[in-house]
Amino acid sequence: MHETRVPMIRPLMTEAVIQLRALNVAGERFRTAAANHFGIDALDVTALGWLGLSGPMSAAQLADAMRVNTSATARMVDDSAPQVPRCPRRHRQMQCAATRSETAARKSLN
Repeated sequence: MHETRVPMIRPLMTEAVIQLRALNVAGERFRTAAANHFGIDALDVTALGWLGLSGPMSAAQLADAMRVNTSATARMVDDSAPQVPRCPRRHRQMQCAATRSETAARKSLN
């Protein structure tokens, strides 16, 4: 019985892999287009996405989430101060200024 199910499952798994790859490519195209539109790096778009999804994070937490080293996130914070404001705390955290981003996006559409 097991042997008859395996051939039926393989085409479904193959199709799932193909669709996941297509989704990954679509995400990369979106990040590239957003980065070009707003004049920022694609890695910054990814960081803003993480911050928008997760809320305030330290540079180390963001680096861990993005699977990059902390020096990469420190550079993003230094280069992207208007997009990634810092919270006034002892252990600084970054947050995505959603209202500022939404306002900028709306203005660019008009």
